[in-house]
Amino acid sequence: VFGYYLYLKYGHLTHHKSLGDPKAASLEKLFDSSSKEFEDGDVLFVAHRMKLKGKVGPKFTVGGREITMSISKTGFNSWREDKPLWNAVVFATSFMYERFMLMINDVVVAITGRNYFFPNKPIEFHEECAKYCRCAVMVRGLLWKVAGWKSLLFLYLSETLWSIPPHPACAMFV
Repeated sequence: VFGYYLYLKYGHLTHHKSLGDPKAASLEKLFDSSSKEFEDGDVLFVAHRMKLKGKVGPKFTVGGREITMSISKTGFNSWREDKPLWNAVVFATSFMYERFMLMINDVVVAITGRNYFFPNKPIEFHEECAKYCRCAVMVRGLLWKVAGWKSLLFLYLSETLWSIPPHPACAMFV
């Protein structure tokens, strides 16, 4: 519901294609790429829990300064060796925060027609992302209208809680 469209549409077939090779696929290359498809679909989705080689992205220019922002890498870089409880809390909070930000990004993309995290992607990429986001935002708005804000909270929690400790399925992610 929140963010998996990009992976399924543009990254599923390239999953693990170049993982571990920073020249072929890194967070920087993925966000800066002009290719419609992701160089390696997994790079974008393992950054919460795996030390990746290569530089980080995406980059934004704000006030003449270039800023590199990665919620998932910021969370992962806060992990501490031999501190599993700390790491579980950091993973859970950064993962849930990232998913919340993806919901906000869906609204931005739906309104503007562009995914600003991927500035160099071709127009077809942005058009498809905008179409998906407009549908997703419309469905969420309809759910809110019909079932109230708790329906969106339920979707958010049902997507995130199974992926984080202490849920046993989180072992796939941590």
